[in-house]
Amino acid sequence: MKRTVGILVLLAALSLFASAAPAPWGIAVNYDTNECAGYWGGDEFTGYGLPDGWKAYYPNYGNDGANITTDEGECTFEYDHEEDCCRQLGIKYVAKNIGAGDKTQLMERPEGYPQNKIPGWVWMLLAAATALILVAVPIVAVAVVVYVVWKRKAS
Repeated sequence: MKRTVGILVLLAALSLFASAAPAPWGIAVNYDTNECAGYWGGDEFTGYGLPDGWKAYYPNYGNDGANITTDEGECTFEYDHEEDCCRQLGIKYVAKNIGAGDKTQLMERPEGYPQNKIPGWVWMLLAAATALILVAVPIVAVAVVVYVVWKRKAS
């Protein structure tokens, strides 16, 4: 029994550090130049850094859609419509992905690796499922441990 609990605790701890989802899309703002742009940090193959003076913001998803809260206010965010979010903030839109000029190759794509042709809403669904798993696994593991300890004390 101790071995099972130990394995569950180890799996829960490891799940906190594992994530296979690509970075989320968001926006970046440069308050010095009053400019706004779309921003994507990359995936397991490529990372995109922000130029100096830029700050990234990512959407919070709720029942009423996705919103981004910045130092200048809040906007409604929709993937591939970053310009609308910038306009709502009253900041000049300048680029689809401001980080694209600062590309870092993290690893080579395997030969024959398919290009990303998956719609954005699928990526958001996968990211939400990944986040749910990363939260649910540790909670279930802790619940099992608490239950086992409680049962032992009760008997």
